[in-house]
Amino acid sequence: MGFLGDVLAALDRIPIWADLQEVPNRMDAMEKRLAALEEKLAGPRSATACEGCGAHTWFAVKSEPDEMTKEVGGTVTTYECSTCGYSKKVTEV
Repeated sequence: MGFLGDVLAALDRIPIWADLQEVPNRMDAMEKRLAALEEKLAGPRSATACEGCGAHTWFAVKSEPDEMTKEVGGTVTTYECSTCGYSKKVTEV
């Protein structure tokens, strides 16, 4: 078998060697997953994910004085998700 064959046979008996042989394939898969995540997060995004779909496309689209609390500076802000269309009004004082 020769020296190299003996070394490879010895390495095959070490459990971590099999794991090390899989590293290049796992790295390729992780790089693809990372690229997909970076693409999802690219561009402008809000600090909060959408309550409907979880995408970071949740934005304040309108803000106006709240009729009930306008004397103390209250506002109603409308948030919308550009991915799923979910919207919500939030009163802030």
